[in-house]
Amino acid sequence: MAFVAAGVLSALAGLIYTARQASLTPEFGVVFLFPAFAAAFLGSVTPTRRTIHILGTVLGVYLIETGTVGLLIFGAAAFAQQLFAGAVLILATIDARYRSRGDTS
Repeated sequence: MAFVAAGVLSALAGLIYTARQASLTPEFGVVFLFPAFAAAFLGSVTPTRRTIHILGTVLGVYLIETGTVGLLIFGAAAFAQQLFAGAVLILATIDARYRSRGDTS
């Protein structure tokens, strides 16, 4: 049921986006893909378990979007948003790796 709801909401978002742009290209959604993956994977970089947690994902979305909006406010180039999401993801993964070094489970 969750996948059906996600599919319906994704289709609705695509329709709204298309209506606002009045046209689209096949790669219009690529800019939304990496930040979404980064936010979801930020929920899984915990030192104890390798599963995605809801709270971690919500915090990941908040962190990625706060940084993206901050870059937009400061007038950074468009590619800086992707760089920010990638840097946050890499730093969180490195941090989780070093914190779990002593954990053998």
